[in-house]
Amino acid sequence: MPQRLFVAAVVAAISALYTVVQHRYLLAEGSAPDSLYLWRAASLLLDGVNPWSAPQWHAPGPGQLAGDIGWRISLRDPLYYPMPAVVLWMPLATLSFIVASTVFNACGAFLFAVAVTREGLHRAWLCGSIPFFIAMRFGQWSPLIAAAFVFPWLGAVLVAKPNLGVSVFVARPTLAATLGCLALLLVPTVIAPWWVADWLRNVGMELGRTAPHPAPVTMFGGAGVVLLLGLLRWRRPEARLLVVLACLPQLPYWADQLPLLLAARTRREVIGLVLITLCGMLTWLSFFVGRGDPIDTMRPISVVCTYGPVLVFILRRPNQGERPPLLRTIGEAWKRHTGGESGASSSGKLLTEQNRA
Repeated sequence: MPQRLFVAAVVAAISALYTVVQHRYLLAEGSAPDSLYLWRAASLLLDGVNPWSAPQWHAPGPGQLAGDIGWRISLRDPLYYPMPAVVLWMPLATLSFIVASTVFNACGAFLFAVAVTREGLHRAWLCGSIPFFIAMRFGQWSPLIAAAFVFPWLGAVLVAKPNLGVSVFVARPTLAATLGCLALLLVPTVIAPWWVADWLRNVGMELGRTAPHPAPVTMFGGAGVVLLLGLLRWRRPEARLLVVLACLPQLPYWADQLPLLLAARTRREVIGLVLITLCGMLTWLSFFVGRGDPIDTMRPISVVCTYGPVLVFILRRPNQGERPPLLRTIGEAWKRHTGGESGASSSGKLLTEQNRA
């Protein structure tokens, strides 16, 4: 455990430095990391303003513009994140944007590294993959959501980005994750139910136009359905993760595919998967930069270089796995309620004694 914590601390420190460098570069170019949307939304919510439809979202006031640089960057998109994501960001909204995003990324990197090294320190190399670097560059939720695949107590973050969270929950449902998600979703909704309609309007009317989020099974002229072969290994949590995630809308720009990397277990799988993602990025840099929209040109590369090898890993394994923790808990509770095996054996003994009599 001390070795894992040390490795995770090093990963977090490097990620923090990388975040500062990348965010400063993006802000200087007038681009907004994803974390800026969350920071601004949390800041507005703390001021009692609805960030899903506030005029200040795109046109901050003079006082705000004179303050943190996070207010001086123009946001072209509305807020696509749900209320739970904004609520989780509220403690960080009191900090400057760069500091807040650095803390967010460092925490995500630390927990991701601790999670992946649970089955061996060799898996720390996953922190050198392109999906991890892209997640750090833009301040994404995916490292924390991937860590929740391993740590049930972190399950509440699954509702911060539902399209990724659903796949992780189906892959490994737990009672802790269920309770955490319900609390983080229901409590803010009871207090401020108006956010649901505003959020759905933004997602339904704007998201497909500004940043297409296709489900991988619908890509490549329908050939993406090959990913459903993962159902042949449905007993395995990593197989359920791949299949459900492949059926959900996502941004095919590496970061949303980060949870898939948890399927790599052996040293060969880990190194191979990291190298494949690096080769995919080098291919894009060599042949596609400046030849169209970056998301459009990156889409097939990021999907092939993550889903492809992970599907191969899964199909090479037997269809074996224990029942998901939540189902196991429900089953045990049901047995206790009905008397279970002990009740059945007692009834059998009573019948035997009656027959003898």
